[in-house]
Amino acid sequence: YAEVRIMEGLKFTTNLAADFTNRYDLTYQNNIIGDGAPSGRSSKDYQTITGVTFNQLLNYSKSFKNHNFEALAGHENYRLQEDYLSGQRQNQVAEGNYELANFTTTTGLSSQEDNVRIESYFGNLKYDYMGKYFLSLSARTDGNSRFDDKVRWGRFWSASAAWVLSKENFMSNVRFVNFLKLRTSYGTTGNDAGIGYYPYQTLYAIGRNNALNPGVLQSTSPGNDSLTWESNKQFDVGVDFTVWDNRISGSVEYFNRVSDNLLFSVPLPVSSGFNSVTRNVGSMYNRGIEIQLSADVIRTRNFTWNVGFNATTFTNRITKLPQREIISGTKKLMVGKSLYDYWLRGWYGVNPDNGAALYRAIPGSAGSFLSSKGDTVTANPNNAKFDYHGSAIPDWYGAVNTSFRYKAFTLSMLANWQIGGLTYDDTYAAYMHSGTYGASLHTDMLKRWKNPGDVTNVPRMDNAQTSFFGATSSRWLTDASFFNIQNVTLAYDYRPKSGSKMPVTGARIFASVENLRMFTRRAGMNPMQSFTGVTSIGYIPARVLNFGINVNL
Repeated sequence: YAEVRIMEGLKFTTNLAADFTNRYDLTYQNNIIGDGAPSGRSSKDYQTITGVTFNQLLNYSKSFKNHNFEALAGHENYRLQEDYLSGQRQNQVAEGNYELANFTTTTGLSSQEDNVRIESYFGNLKYDYMGKYFLSLSARTDGNSRFDDKVRWGRFWSASAAWVLSKENFMSNVRFVNFLKLRTSYGTTGNDAGIGYYPYQTLYAIGRNNALNPGVLQSTSPGNDSLTWESNKQFDVGVDFTVWDNRISGSVEYFNRVSDNLLFSVPLPVSSGFNSVTRNVGSMYNRGIEIQLSADVIRTRNFTWNVGFNATTFTNRITKLPQREIISGTKKLMVGKSLYDYWLRGWYGVNPDNGAALYRAIPGSAGSFLSSKGDTVTANPNNAKFDYHGSAIPDWYGAVNTSFRYKAFTLSMLANWQIGGLTYDDTYAAYMHSGTYGASLHTDMLKRWKNPGDVTNVPRMDNAQTSFFGATSSRWLTDASFFNIQNVTLAYDYRPKSGSKMPVTGARIFASVENLRMFTRRAGMNPMQSFTGVTSIGYIPARVLNFGINVNL
């Protein structure tokens, strides 16, 4: 970091930041039992990720009378490099030594380097009059190595305005209002997430040799040299306020975000020789409301109780696609539907006569029959009826925090929450198999069908029917509502008396708990794992205890 003041109001700043991540894995498979027997096997994996950001900023500020100006011009370069090296050897020579040189035969050796570059030029102009009227204009252009030279550069801009009504004369008699501001903005941003490093190139995997004959393997996705930035255009309008002697503050905001040139992996026909291709294929919008509130419920000289709350609700709709539908995993994308709507087989239940899983079917379809309730069902998931079954988007989500301060002691709590939405609990589905040998089972399998006439929602144990009974369906959808106590902290703040000769100007002693408890519809389920709603094998966030002291000298 360096800063040079060129003249009054004008300064030059440069920043250099680096982020290094190193990973080293050693795997040893013994020569007595398991996959490494009888010869023994060892492997080593090294990965280094280096990210470097270098920017140069020129700032200018000027004020005269009641007018205030700020201007910024800048350049930034971002470089990401990933290096990977892996080696594996077998036939161990000496016991207790896991170095690769202690094995005689090389069974795997590979390396890889990936690079990304982003170059950016940007500028910003801010103006305010008397601290009441604000205007801001920004523009930037970004070049990204993920895209072809012809379409590499994206241009984005934004504008915002604000009006502090509480400083107007007509608000002087509204004494319960301490601060009131209206604000609005509109802007565009770019997105390049989720497309890999080289999506515009058709790549080949080298090292696919057959003995001494060299070989390569074509990738499963062709390059797309017309692929470019996904563009997001967002409008928002809101109000910020503080009332009743600054005891209550908050904001209410409406936003409308339109995304064009969406980056999607589009499936290709088998005859093409590829699985899918990344394209800019459509448009969608997210519209919603955000609310934030904070209040000092009790505020005295020695005791304060504060409560904070924020909540968001929004609607997602696809407005344009290059084809009628795109099916991807548990979702089917169609105009008028949401990116997060589930497209699944309809689960019906369990046949009480034989314990087989039943799925909803189209009347008259192959293998279908009428249930005792007169519904058309099938025991073959390949003949089941697909339909939309709710969404991963919650009705509301947000966070709540509260703190109690008594003299030098503070007790605080932070929690996040969600109401509504559905999670496709793939983890639960994996443990509810009907008899995969050697695999763990969920305790809900104790509720399985056992005898004719049993009424249950869990099919019988049958190793030959695992794919039929455990097929992807609406059976695995679970209410995603949760309440997660993310942090609880107890702290004591020490302040020496005025005139004290101690070298310490202050200290804070604290104890905290991270991820104290998560309340969900199913123990062990983590609805926060993915916003798409699909969970995978994993644990809920670990509980962490922290104790510490911060000293100010």
